[in-house]
Amino acid sequence: MKFGIMCQLQMPRPWTADAERQAYRNAIEQAVAAEEAGFEYFWITEQHFCVEIGHSACPEMTLAALSQRTSRIRLGFAVIVLPCHNPFMVAERVATLDILSEGRAEFGCGRGAYPYIVEGLGLDPAMGRELGRETLEAVLGMFEHEFKVAKRYDQTISMLMIDIDHFKVINDSYGHPAGDYVLKELSSILSRSVRES
Repeated sequence: MKFGIMCQLQMPRPWTADAERQAYRNAIEQAVAAEEAGFEYFWITEQHFCVEIGHSACPEMTLAALSQRTSRIRLGFAVIVLPCHNPFMVAERVATLDILSEGRAEFGCGRGAYPYIVEGLGLDPAMGRELGRETLEAVLGMFEHEFKVAKRYDQTISMLMIDIDHFKVINDSYGHPAGDYVLKELSSILSRSVRES
């Protein structure tokens, strides 16, 4: 059996001038202590518009900081609220954390615990399931290819690879302005990088 911890960056009142800063410091210290105590996972939520619970609007920033203070504990998104995000940015954030943490990223996703999270970001909560599914399919499509980034890594690290035809479908859905020329150039650069590594 493996054990882990989950954090929401809770901030009960009364607040002091440095309450937010202290909440982040506490979360980071908890994760470091959890690793030292033998815990396997540290997960942090993504939440928006919560007054006292869930001040973690950018979990990737906290997890990136933790990746530099820890070496073994796995770092997880609990969860990335998919209806609120562009799938390319989700894939990039998870892949970047995976690189910074040397393969310790855990990708957790969902559509949000409360309707006001997506409403506050201008989305219809009734579309949450559909948007979440569509975003997840796009993200998983981007993580389809895996390869070793460097010889010193023992495991395979997921990297963002772009399938031009897949991108065209997503481009139509999400309105990205990138044209075919830019995509072909980017694909060519990425392909050369993969062959050289």
